[in-house]
Amino acid sequence: MMKHWKRILLVSITGLFGSLTHGQSVTGNWYANGRVQASSDQESYLTELILVQKGRIVKGELNYYFKDSAFTNKIQGSFDPATHQLTINKIPIIYYGSPSTRMGVDCPMTGSFTFRASKAESILSGSLLTDKEHQYSCPPINFTFRKGDSAALVMAKEEDKEAPVVAIEQAKPQLTTTSVTPTAPMKSMTETLFEKRGKEYLEAMEVVEPVVKIEIYDNGVIDNDSISLFFNNKLVLPKTMLSHEPITLTLPLDALREYNELSMFAENMGTIPPNTAIMILYDGKVRHEIGLSSDLEKSATIRLKRIKSPLNYDTLQHQ
Repeated sequence: MMKHWKRILLVSITGLFGSLTHGQSVTGNWYANGRVQASSDQESYLTELILVQKGRIVKGELNYYFKDSAFTNKIQGSFDPATHQLTINKIPIIYYGSPSTRMGVDCPMTGSFTFRASKAESILSGSLLTDKEHQYSCPPINFTFRKGDSAALVMAKEEDKEAPVVAIEQAKPQLTTTSVTPTAPMKSMTETLFEKRGKEYLEAMEVVEPVVKIEIYDNGVIDNDSISLFFNNKLVLPKTMLSHEPITLTLPLDALREYNELSMFAENMGTIPPNTAIMILYDGKVRHEIGLSSDLEKSATIRLKRIKSPLNYDTLQHQ
């Protein structure tokens, strides 16, 4: 009789453990509208999180729609059933203050979310967070993901530039129209100081492609140099600390300008003045390496001139 009750108890415990384990899975499709943790309202990130959990390992995709474009990231991470914590490894997320999705800079961000499940719904709440070097320019993006049984979010394909579409399977809210008088945006301290400082023109470069990619690093010892970048006198990268990890931007050239200007504004002098950096500029397959040095009086500036038909593009090299 005792053995019989032991068997019943063992079966009951096994069944309970199995149901708890099943309830701890984050596998599925999750949807949320991410909000930037900033002092004022910012653009939101309409996001779909597709997760597949095997043991503690989690893989899948993070798809999001920002301004006028859709983005997709393959993701990896882990889930701890004891603490209900989901961690997503580092992925690039477009900076919320980018003037456009074609002229944007990526923030390296990791995800930290808490899983809660009830009979009514399952929720993943938390944030995408950046690293120490970018903490002052890339604020957290907060999410409350809710689980869906089917794809409720249709992401616009990147190549569909004419009519990007985001559809959500829910009742459309009633919209109200208000009249707003536009006002000129207030300039930041960095923008004001940039206009007052002079420019030191380093060189003029000829490029072929309509879009160039740049990577910028600290030059040598990491000494807390912080910079901002201006493209054609517009702020495209706010205050960011230089390190051995590249800061990457993609910049479309203005075809109406004879020269496009890229300026490095020194936010400080670091511990070893002046503020120096190495910039790698990619013009298609052609790679240029440029040394930049700025101080509190002048901003290092390079000029880019697009040429239409070089004699031999493959042999075009940086002098």
